Amino acid sequence: MHCYAITAEADGEAAACAAACFPNAVAVNRVEDIHAVDLVPFLERRSIRGIVAGGGSPCQGNSALNVGRQGLQDERSLQPQELFRLRAELEALPQCGELELLFLLENVASMPDDVCQQYTLWMQADPVFSDSASCGWCQRRRLYWLASRRRGLSPQCPPPSGWQWQQQDGAPWPEVQYKGSRSHLRSLLCKGTSLSLTPRMWWLLVVFELCTLLPGSSTTPQTEFPGPPAASSRFFADNGSRISGVSLFLRRGLR
Repeated sequence: MHCYAITAEADGEAAACAAACFPNAVAVNRVEDIHAVDLVPFLERRSIRGIVAGGGSPCQGNSALNVGRQGLQDERSLQPQELFRLRAELEALPQCGELELLFLLENVASMPDDVCQQYTLWMQADPVFSDSASCGWCQRRRLYWLASRRRGLSPQCPPPSGWQWQQQDGAPWPEVQYKGSRSHLRSLLCKGTSLSLTPRMWWLLVVFELCTLLPGSSTTPQTEFPGPPAASSRFFADNGSRISGVSLFLRRGLR
């Protein structure tokens, strides 16, 4: 499959990380600068199957961890409206008449009810809950909206291999969980010292990750792990954000 991509990142560190991971993508600073009409020359030259437009806006204005959160009064929480705008623009283009259009939105699950309702209205689909802890080692409780022209993601859609729908009594949203197998990290080499890990020690890695996200902490710990040299090189090169090396290992190396 061949893809053409446009990235929109206002944060300098996030933009650098996106550029390192997707060096051939066209980069802009603001999603507000992307308009469907700008794609017309490209769509007239290329024969493509479809367009996927999606993203996750900053969640600080929505998260329950922010005691001063302002929800939709925070301009960052209004950015999903840009996805609604892009959807309307793409659907109105004659060049997109026969294309498959998919729209994805991700944000924190602890958002206020009125924010969730507004996002659902913009996305024209209901949200689905998923926690990344079911497939990795970091807990990220998130809501996802995935919609096409015809319908949105729901338990009526067959899940991918290894995933299952869960519907708890009284739960506000359907949940999709990963039930497949996961690799287990048995040891970690930190500055030349071998550290064996037991189930009770996983919380140390979680605390370590959270500490690296504090203001002023922007360096990647010099952590090593056994594996192919190419994987190790990629592990240390991917420092475009304030995520620790251990976190990157947990998110990418244990799947």
